[in-house]
Amino acid sequence: WLQPNQVQILVNGHVIERLVYPVSIQMNRHEEKNVFCVYAAHSGEFEAISSENLSEFRKQLEIPAECLNLGGYAVFIKQPKEFISRMEKAVIKNGFGLKASLVEYYDPESFHGYFAEDAAIFRKRKEYDYQKEYRFAIETGLAGESPLIMGIGSIKDIAFLCESSEVNNVFAVDFLDDDRA
Repeated sequence: WLQPNQVQILVNGHVIERLVYPVSIQMNRHEEKNVFCVYAAHSGEFEAISSENLSEFRKQLEIPAECLNLGGYAVFIKQPKEFISRMEKAVIKNGFGLKASLVEYYDPESFHGYFAEDAAIFRKRKEYDYQKEYRFAIETGLAGESPLIMGIGSIKDIAFLCESSEVNNVFAVDFLDDDRA
């Protein structure tokens, strides 16, 4: 992601002048990855939760309307670590490679530079930070736009289906006896 005032582009010896927008450069090898994205409600900047900031914390966990409008139903994963483990096992079983991480969001107005290796898969412009994505980048070694269908088994024991309009009503944040959430 290169800012127009900080880069010079040459094409056949001619300088391209007066760039208006940042220049985006992508690697072809990322086309050999299938990316599965999920919304990841997480604590964000909260280091501690108290009765004073509990309502702010709960708001942090809520899924915004822009995401809820993507479909009529949502799958709520109750045990995310177990879900990730099942994804990892399925990837290994199929002989694929996997990298998984939360997406980091950058300011496209000020950021100028490169993302190392596969880090670009886990970077997105700040305007999408409401999506709070967790991504699984599965390397199949096959380029193309075909979907990857990979079974991970039943997840009924770690997830449940609900209407998208109800997803923010299916969880609660409660305090333990010693006033910790």
